Amino acid sequence: MFASRKCCRVLMLHRKKNKAANINGITLEWLDQSIRLFKQKGFHFIDYKVFKDCLDKKKSFPAKSILVTIDDGYADQVDEITPIFLNHGVKPVIFLITDFIANGDLPWDERIRIIVESAQQGMTKFKHLDGFLHYDFSNPAERKYAKHDFIDRCELLDETSCKQSIDELERQLENKLSPTLLEHSRPASIESIKKAQNKGVYFANHTATHLITGSHSDKQIKKNIERAASFINLHNLETESFAYAVGKKHSIGRKSELVESLGFKYVFNAIEGTVNAQSSATSINRIPYPETKKALDTIASPAAPFKFSESNLLIKINNALKLKFLINYFGGKRAFLDWSQCQLNLIRGKYAAFTKIRYEEVNRVVFFCMGNINRSAMAQIIFTKTTDFPCASFGLKTQINFPPSVEAQRWARSENIQIMGHKTTRLEDFSFMSGDLIVGFEPGHIDRVKRTMGPLADNCQFTLAGLWCRTKIAYMHDPVARPAQYFDRCFSAIQESANALANMFPASHK
Repeated sequence: MFASRKCCRVLMLHRKKNKAANINGITLEWLDQSIRLFKQKGFHFIDYKVFKDCLDKKKSFPAKSILVTIDDGYADQVDEITPIFLNHGVKPVIFLITDFIANGDLPWDERIRIIVESAQQGMTKFKHLDGFLHYDFSNPAERKYAKHDFIDRCELLDETSCKQSIDELERQLENKLSPTLLEHSRPASIESIKKAQNKGVYFANHTATHLITGSHSDKQIKKNIERAASFINLHNLETESFAYAVGKKHSIGRKSELVESLGFKYVFNAIEGTVNAQSSATSINRIPYPETKKALDTIASPAAPFKFSESNLLIKINNALKLKFLINYFGGKRAFLDWSQCQLNLIRGKYAAFTKIRYEEVNRVVFFCMGNINRSAMAQIIFTKTTDFPCASFGLKTQINFPPSVEAQRWARSENIQIMGHKTTRLEDFSFMSGDLIVGFEPGHIDRVKRTMGPLADNCQFTLAGLWCRTKIAYMHDPVARPAQYFDRCFSAIQESANALANMFPASHK
């Protein structure tokens, strides 16, 4: 139940805050203060050699240990952030994007940031893969959303598709990239790196191009990381260590064994957690460096070793008291009330007709939801994977030819489901046919579609997707802006129901 209190907090830091260049990050003043605060609380910043020795020998870390890591290799990280650590006797580990250092090639995500921040237009629609995306750049909030959403979408692509999509956005915006932004996105020079290395700073492999392992083939990953390793070797830097780009479970994918096979003894991710003597050296968790005193106090808390484990009893009790399970399991408090009302109606028999399908009269199965980017998109893809029976989907309120949500694509990838080719269809553009079995996820949506269809509704049948799960669900809340736990529960239920429906049709269609 309890993790070892003699753990190490591996902190992960990125950029220096810069208002002029619209770069979020840490101020140098706070960085200096934060180091002092950690030390006042009795924490010790350990050397990387000590860290590796504890992992190698499976021995406890010194009490209240901290290891500092920095990702990417920007000039401000090496020339401005690192000296502050060194002034306090702290020697960080810096993971380098080596093509960035060697050639000045901007990492793909930094290129997106600069393009978006340089945008002068308002609403922009552009080609993405075989469909379209649109973003609003008219205010800071919309610009921030556009930047993060497009980065998340490009993270799912291989390097060629990623570059093509970024090129298309840049062409559409027709912007001259801001010199200020470009100036503050310079890579560290090899001279600065060598100077810092001589003072005890470690520099290691962060791929050649900020490559996302989960989005590439084994051959592409191996080639990219080995190119980075050649640079690391050439300059006599740290050869045993590696940090994944992005480093979350969805970005690592199923490539951890491949990365380990490339000879790295120490592999860092960005999954939040502390490290103890029993931790795997090839799956080292990290915590974002605190940017506020509140965040620092949380990291420094004696409860930190337990904070990141959802299986820990203390965390479960805390989540229960805060009713966090309602958003993780049902999609939120309001969604829980809607679910409860619909389940009560289910018990009363209100939806009994939705389970009495006349299969011989069905000519096509049609899934629908609000946006056609999550629930109905996933259901259609899973259904057609199981059977070749005619199937379609649409959204009540959506755009034309838009891709599935980032969350849907990430979940589909984890299940080896190909959903990226799906494109949205609007209700206004959808052609209903006699013999359609129309499948919704919320009872209220079915009433809305019936009103839209008019008399044709009498020649179609209707059902709720969740009624085809082993444990019947009358209401599946829209997962948009919900936590990962809810996405997983929602899509798992959709997978079960779509497969069950597909298996109801004649074998000749399979």
